[in-house]
Amino acid sequence: MPTTSSAATAQAGFDPFATLVKTHPRLMADPSAIAHVKQAIAGDPDGKKLYDYVIRHADELIPQPPVKYDPNNALDVSRTALKRIQQLGMAYLLTGDARYAARGKAELLAISGFPSWNPATHFLDTAEMTNAASIGSDWFYWTLNPTELTSVLTAIVELGLKPGLQQYIEDPDPQWPIRITNWNIVCNGGLMLGALAVAEFDPDIANQVFMRGLASVPTGIDGYAPDGTWDEGPGYWTYATEYLAYLLGSLKTALGHEFGLGDMSGVPHTGMFRLYAEGSAAADDEAGLLFNFSDSPEEHSGSWSMRWLSLRYNNPIYNRVALADAQQSAMDLLWFQPAAETPPIPADALFRGVANIAVMRGQGGVDSTQWQPWDRQHSDTTYLAIRAGRNTVENHHGHLDLGGFVLDSMQLRWATDIPPVDSATPPCVADYDLPGYFDVTGQRFTYYRTSTIGHNTLLVNGRNQPIECETDIIEFASDPEMAIAIVDLSPAYPDALRVQRGFALIDRRDVLIVDEITPRKPLAVTWQMHTRATINLAGTRAKLVQGSTPLYVDLLSPSAAVFGIGSTAVAPPQAPNTGISKLVVTLNSVPEATRLGVYFSPSPDAAAKPLHPLIAQPLWQWRIWARGRR
Repeated sequence: MPTTSSAATAQAGFDPFATLVKTHPRLMADPSAIAHVKQAIAGDPDGKKLYDYVIRHADELIPQPPVKYDPNNALDVSRTALKRIQQLGMAYLLTGDARYAARGKAELLAISGFPSWNPATHFLDTAEMTNAASIGSDWFYWTLNPTELTSVLTAIVELGLKPGLQQYIEDPDPQWPIRITNWNIVCNGGLMLGALAVAEFDPDIANQVFMRGLASVPTGIDGYAPDGTWDEGPGYWTYATEYLAYLLGSLKTALGHEFGLGDMSGVPHTGMFRLYAEGSAAADDEAGLLFNFSDSPEEHSGSWSMRWLSLRYNNPIYNRVALADAQQSAMDLLWFQPAAETPPIPADALFRGVANIAVMRGQGGVDSTQWQPWDRQHSDTTYLAIRAGRNTVENHHGHLDLGGFVLDSMQLRWATDIPPVDSATPPCVADYDLPGYFDVTGQRFTYYRTSTIGHNTLLVNGRNQPIECETDIIEFASDPEMAIAIVDLSPAYPDALRVQRGFALIDRRDVLIVDEITPRKPLAVTWQMHTRATINLAGTRAKLVQGSTPLYVDLLSPSAAVFGIGSTAVAPPQAPNTGISKLVVTLNSVPEATRLGVYFSPSPDAAAKPLHPLIAQPLWQWRIWARGRR
């Protein structure tokens, strides 16, 4: 099988389209896939519900006009066209009803008539529209007359592939062909589907674009290595992984293989990262809030990519979660399969990558070392998720947040990673519209929500963590009573000699966070936790309240410290941190090695009771305990 190695792709006479299927459809929804859908939904109530949804929405599209050219909202137009083409295409391929084909063809011809797909301003718009046109040209291939087909394929070449070739050849901003970013997978995915669509129509441009995409996309896929995490957060994981599924699904049906891309490090297991990134802050039977590090949103509605991952990697757990999400789209229908019996998975998990993520989960008083992610009974579940790894210039969605965490308990999120603001009232603007927001060596980290002061981690001498520092989760272990993680944060705080942060989930309910700080010279240290709760202070105790539900936070050490409330105020054009308070411990001078311990529990007297004997020990003793449980 061909591989992604440069030797294989650069050899004289290498033809990436040597095994190209000559019939249509050949991009994902080939005859075998459509037969699978029909078989999978037959007699299955979830399948019928999904089928009915797609048909109903296809019916609603028939009287609507196609999308119109709007360069000021080009990405929204591209996504609307893609969604419509998929809905109408699936309805047509499953029913043979010519009405769906006629309406889908109208959408396809409309976007093919646009003067531009916006490559100069925002190439992501171009990539998504190329994807839409390519899928449409393939799924509606036999309904297009020769003139219409030429018009559509010409648009893919002139408006998509030629501008894409310039992106590969020149130095685009952002430099997506050589960066680990969602842009890499989305842009390469859209362009490579375009090349597959026009392979016979314009073999020269198709070959050039495809080969350059084949050389570039492994860089993006490297973002999953080695354990499946995604440094831009779970929200952008969804975006990148859906385009990875478009690409790999199309390569498989059009060429019969994936050039080894689907077996790259981290990809076969990346669905697990998405499962563990979902917390327990939600009503029973509802999806929990995400661990929304980087620019990820907190809320989600699921993704059809989980269904594709389930089929591609034969993992029914992903499908069970997708069924629980109950998201309805044409792509959900294309990759639908009925539920199958699946075993539980470990409650705790460690994922290594550019983002190192540790997750602990439990139900107090219960041996809850196993977890069924599709069974969303959250009422007694504690969820703790921790971020380490690198602060990197490649991640234009990254924050300076190493050592940060979120904490869920009693169906509420208590420690909040402030999500991006996507709309604001003047003089404030949405985060993505802030001046220099994506300039990682300029203004980006002057803003509250992206800088260290805006995260649930330590602030040392009032300074941001440095860019391009790398931290590590140096220990991770669990047993039925307790789970621990230790993060070496020393590289994130160059003013200190050593900084380590330990997390413990005790009795599968309570949480202890211990910071051990060894200064080079006296340091100013602030312990920070953002919350939507009302904070009531009483010296070394903080009572957090949401509605009528309390969480008790006790400051165990150092003995002279007390809790305080820090400011989350920001000046325009930043939008205010509405509803967000900050619990802090301020140590104005740390002249010697110091231990800072904070204990969280739903019980007001938990911290006063005898705790696990390990908890009062230094972190090096935690490591000895952990090594005995590997």
